[in-house]
Amino acid sequence: MPTFTIFDDTRVHADTWDAASTLTQPCRVELYARAFERLSQGAARGAAARSLVASALASLD
Repeated sequence: MPTFTIFDDTRVHADTWDAASTLTQPCRVELYARAFERLSQGAARGAAARSLVASALASLD
């Protein structure tokens, strides 16, 4: 699965299906920053995340 790591406002490391790249062009860094913000909005945190993990672990029994 493709992944990316944002290091700061000037550098992103992106792993895609066929290559790995370090991106430094401001427009490309901004693209990944926007993607992170959108993904972050749907993320579970705190008690909600713990509940999801606990449910997943319980289903393994």
